[in-house]
Amino acid sequence: MTDQEAEELFSQIARILRENELDWLATEIAAEAAEGRSAPKMLSVVERDMPLLDGRMQGSRRRVEFTHVIPLTSKEHVGVSIKALRSIVVSSAVVLDELTKTLANGVPYTVSFVSEADQPSVTISSEDARRLSTAGRHLEAHLNSIEAESAH
Repeated sequence: MTDQEAEELFSQIARILRENELDWLATEIAAEAAEGRSAPKMLSVVERDMPLLDGRMQGSRRRVEFTHVIPLTSKEHVGVSIKALRSIVVSSAVVLDELTKTLANGVPYTVSFVSEADQPSVTISSEDARRLSTAGRHLEAHLNSIEAESAH
């Protein structure tokens, strides 16, 4: 996958999330990608601490480690997206699938998810849960193929 293809894929993922009313996830992914990654950097620092007889200052050198931010590559942006999609969308589908198997036994049900941030609760029917579980499995397979392609 070229850098341009990775940039297009990253944009496409964000667009699909927004089209499916997952703006918050698209925003979180964009923010994480923009943060870059931290990396240590060693710098040589001279401390002028002792005057010499001729008036010059004698310095001592020491190495100091700093942390700096390295911008993510286009392919790393895609990796951030894949990780987030697995963490949020795919894992939610797996949880719903397990709820269906454990609680339902073929009986229709609804599940309500309540936000800690005073957001309206979300209610999902057993039919919606089944569709989301199926979509989660398809998404996982698609993410695996994207990862395999981006490795080349």
